[in-house]
Amino acid sequence: MLKRALAAVGPSWDARAGAADRKFAALAAANVARPGQILVVSDERTREFLAPLPLDLLPLQQEMQEELKELGVRRLGELAGLPGGAVANVWGRTAGAPGAWRERRAAARTWPPPAAELVERLEFPTRSAMS
Repeated sequence: MLKRALAAVGPSWDARAGAADRKFAALAAANVARPGQILVVSDERTREFLAPLPLDLLPLQQEMQEELKELGVRRLGELAGLPGGAVANVWGRTAGAPGAWRERRAAARTWPPPAAELVERLEFPTRSAMS
């Protein structure tokens, strides 16, 4: 399906696609894929895939990004590897509650599996149907 979608978009756009079990990993895969590339990340490789990616992929306020970079955190893997207390003050101000860092890290690792499979179907007209 992803191949068909990229083919339908054509070469005039720098279209790329990412797929993964987790939404953030899929978005990160699409972000780092080359134009015309489909990048699929298995659940078993998600942590390994995300670790070297830049911190800029996270939807954080610019101030938070800068503070983390001042702490020497520039990659997602570096952020995931920090103990909760190392950034509790920084994260707590943004999240509004102590322990928010620990809760977010735990939630990122233990998302429940989807209750049902969600399937999206895209159909593109062929050239003969468009004439």
